[in-house]
Amino acid sequence: MKYAIIDIGSNTIRLSVYDLGEYLEGKGKRKEEENGEENKQQNGVFSDKFPISIIFQEKTMVGLASFVNKGKMTDAGIQSAISVLKSYNRILKKQDVDSVYVFATASIRNVTNRNSVLKTIQKSTGTKIEILSAEEEAKKCYIGATSSVNMTDGVLVDIGGGSTEVVIFEKGEILKAFSMPIGSLNLVPASPRRSYINRDELKRVRKIVINELEKAGGIKEGADKPILGVGGTLRAIGKIYTHEMSKNTKYSFAESVSYSEYIFNRDQIADIYSPIFSKSIPLNLISNFVESIVSKDKSLYLSILQIAPDRVRSLPYGLIILSTIMDETKSKKIILSPSGVREGYLLSKINGD
Repeated sequence: MKYAIIDIGSNTIRLSVYDLGEYLEGKGKRKEEENGEENKQQNGVFSDKFPISIIFQEKTMVGLASFVNKGKMTDAGIQSAISVLKSYNRILKKQDVDSVYVFATASIRNVTNRNSVLKTIQKSTGTKIEILSAEEEAKKCYIGATSSVNMTDGVLVDIGGGSTEVVIFEKGEILKAFSMPIGSLNLVPASPRRSYINRDELKRVRKIVINELEKAGGIKEGADKPILGVGGTLRAIGKIYTHEMSKNTKYSFAESVSYSEYIFNRDQIADIYSPIFSKSIPLNLISNFVESIVSKDKSLYLSILQIAPDRVRSLPYGLIILSTIMDETKSKKIILSPSGVREGYLLSKINGD
């Protein structure tokens, strides 16, 4: 069976179409290896038995968080969302899907005119949008991320455009899950006085992140645990890391992860088979990135322009959020998951959670 998910985020609006045939046949249970060891595979932390195939993806950079004025989403922002949803509806007419689910996170959740936004969009597109609460978003991120990564202890971090989800887990159980109303886009000043981040701006952003962590009761439970990275901001950081490290011949990216259970359209193949999903990113590398940003390192900004041009303003803020969380938890490395909130949302729907 085929299912479509539309994820309305603060940075991007994404359409993903999944084939759940194998998942439904197996009733959601992962296959065991022939030797009887449950879900233990040859390629490190990545699950070769992830049963969901992605057969189509489309991403549109909208930046809805930038269309918020005094807490309200502007008409321009609403119309931007409507335009994208109409185009996705046209795409879906050509896709033989059984069900379509549409959800929004902080992009609409945090605006004061939320009900008006939802009614206007539904009237114009016929699309009914489900709003995920902050806690629901965090938990679905965890369900999705751990469905494709064999990791029982860690701190999941999903840095979106308008919020950052954190889930601390141990022995496969959630210890703490919360969402902070800050992201890589809404931390960017509306009218920046300069095109780069100086040390005063770095201090300002770090203070905001630490304050939000304190509001959530801190993250002491995540001490010394590795980071499980989810979402577009973390994937973009992974791509920059791969690009920067490949400049140095002592680093080899020949190793790869087998994703035999995935099926991607041609635009996604390079993304998914990227070495970002077969390497762990060390803390010192993230710290070096942040230092390069405040030092106005042109080579790093050039890499961002080459790898993630649509995130050239927001990605540095995502790096600061990530480095601050890593400093607070004393995490030494990051593992990136190819799945996240959309996959978690879909699995929850299918399982009736």
